[in-house]
Amino acid sequence: MQDINISVNPFQGGFVKNIFNIVSVFLLSFASSLLGYSGYLFLEAFSFIEKKYSTWSGEALMWGFILFFAALFILFIPVELKLIKKDDTTDFQNVIGRILVTVVLSILILFLSSSLFAGRNAIMQNIYLILRAYAFSGLVFVNIGTFLIWWASSKLDILNRYSFTLTGTIWVLGTLIFI
Repeated sequence: MQDINISVNPFQGGFVKNIFNIVSVFLLSFASSLLGYSGYLFLEAFSFIEKKYSTWSGEALMWGFILFFAALFILFIPVELKLIKKDDTTDFQNVIGRILVTVVLSILILFLSSSLFAGRNAIMQNIYLILRAYAFSGLVFVNIGTFLIWWASSKLDILNRYSFTLTGTIWVLGTLIFI
């Protein structure tokens, strides 16, 4: 597949790169949580878990398969479209752009999740709770983590190399606090 090329001026180019990167990290993190939840539903379908979110095992199995394949599809979006771009985490302007994009994306996730998933069945309600936890984690922990990575990347070169992996890890671990 070809790489997406966008021709914009240099200032907007960094902003577009930040949008692609943050959306990619969010999609990869959220899809990993959906995979975990689908695994939980598979365990519920085969009666390995006492707490039930579905009325019968066939419903849990159906939702487990739906979420499993949806998560696989979401996981391949950033990879197949090559949305993850290399950027410099030592540049303060780039870090501010990342923080702004993360705040806007988190607010957008809050509004969309509340309008799409509110008042549905228990499984959709749990997906809403996961999305809301990701939004709050993006508003708090990801921004603090991005700033700390920028601050320490001048001292440790490994932070510059693995900044997206660390950002995704911070996003997932921060989500656990809000769930």
